[in-house]
Amino acid sequence: MKRHVFYLTVLLGFFSATIFAEGTDIHDQIIEIKNRIEELARSNEQLRSDIESRDEEVERLKQQLLELEGQIAGQ
Repeated sequence: MKRHVFYLTVLLGFFSATIFAEGTDIHDQIIEIKNRIEELARSNEQLRSDIESRDEEVERLKQQLLELEGQIAGQ
């Protein structure tokens, strides 16, 4: 009977170590995914800023075009 208890204890020890290792691996993966999400969010903000800047440039160029068309029509 004592031998069975010993084997069960050893198996439980291995099982616990395996579960802990898998838990640590999953925790590392979660941290890695969170870091990637933060990186993508920063990139997304930069892209939004770039788009806004381009939109402003387009509006400025449209205004210049309208002014030039007005000058041409006024001649």
